[in-house]
Amino acid sequence: MKKYLLVLLLLNLINLVYSQEKSINPIIGKSIRIERLEVAQNDFPKMMYWEAAIKACSRLGEGWRIPTESELKILFLNKDEYPLNMRKAYWSSSDLDLGYANPPSFYFDESGKFPEFQYVYSVRAVRISNDFINAIVGSPIKVGNLEVSQFDFPEKMNLADAKKSCIDLGVGWRLPTKEELSFLYQKKDEIGGFSKSNYWSNSDNNASGAWSQNFSSGFQNLIYNIYKYQIRAVKSIN
Repeated sequence: MKKYLLVLLLLNLINLVYSQEKSINPIIGKSIRIERLEVAQNDFPKMMYWEAAIKACSRLGEGWRIPTESELKILFLNKDEYPLNMRKAYWSSSDLDLGYANPPSFYFDESGKFPEFQYVYSVRAVRISNDFINAIVGSPIKVGNLEVSQFDFPEKMNLADAKKSCIDLGVGWRLPTKEELSFLYQKKDEIGGFSKSNYWSNSDNNASGAWSQNFSSGFQNLIYNIYKYQIRAVKSIN
């Protein structure tokens, strides 16, 4: 009887391991850590239109998405870390104009602007690693009705990528409004860590620009969204 129970237990363990192996998504596979990114091991098997690519990445689970333009460049610079088809172009999530996305090609190491609904490209999914999130959020500072991340993002970004990067930090994190950015400037010494540079707000003036604040002069200006500025994330305290 004991031998029978032991055999049954072993069979159950084998089935559990087998079912877990089967449940591993073949796209994610053994994901690779590249700088701030967790990168899926494999491309999707078929090239896709932009909107289909966004949906396919989101179905992989929490946090998985198409890389931004700057993240695609990170992948290109680290292309020897994992297999890529160097003669393919890969979609980015950076929406530069209405109806357009910017898919840099790994093969040519160039950027081009193509109508998203008329072309299909390869897709490699990424998500922000938890270690990077913790390194940005740190010990959040509470000022007024805001919780402010302890640190800036390490690189400047265009407006679209700045918005996406703040969302990646987790529920509630975002760019500050124009008014909140002015408040952060007033409290900059109390909060700490700001550079003497321009920071993005999420206060869009129109489709092509948003307000920014210079943390040296204190001036606020309307800036085209293609320019790359500093980012400090905030979230509201309920």
